[in-house]
Amino acid sequence: MATGDLLVVWHPVPASVAALRDAVLAGFSDAATSLPVRSRSAPDAGPDDVEAAAAAVLVTTENFGAVSGLVKDFLERIYPWFEEVPDRRPGLPYVVISKGGSDGTGAVRDVTRILTGLRWKEALPPLVIAGPLADDDVAAARDRAATLAIGVDTGVF
Repeated sequence: MATGDLLVVWHPVPASVAALRDAVLAGFSDAATSLPVRSRSAPDAGPDDVEAAAAAVLVTTENFGAVSGLVKDFLERIYPWFEEVPDRRPGLPYVVISKGGSDGTGAVRDVTRILTGLRWKEALPPLVIAGPLADDDVAAARDRAATLAIGVDTGVF
């Protein structure tokens, strides 16, 4: 059985990201694990949140074809620069949810590149949403979060 938090880090705007964050939190609740949940906006999240995590979901917008600046800032603040921190939770299971206006894949590309450097483990394929947020998108975010939580709790991830 896993120990640690189910961490969700999210870009603080727009409302569609808040809806996706809420779906992730609902999915964690649906999973009914004993793992605590930690929800942080990207500017408020940091190394201590990552160190306490059993798994993470990153919810980002795609801005100008790339990951949002605030989520990138979070990733830069946790990145183990030089010899300061040799590893920052290698093997941490994660899921990326990207909300784009017309695409969304650029944010996934950027985040995946960074998380590969951190040696985190992609637990489930990214959820990429382009255009207006639909009920099916919210349901998919909820399902991915529940699957991640159950997988972490049972040792699958």
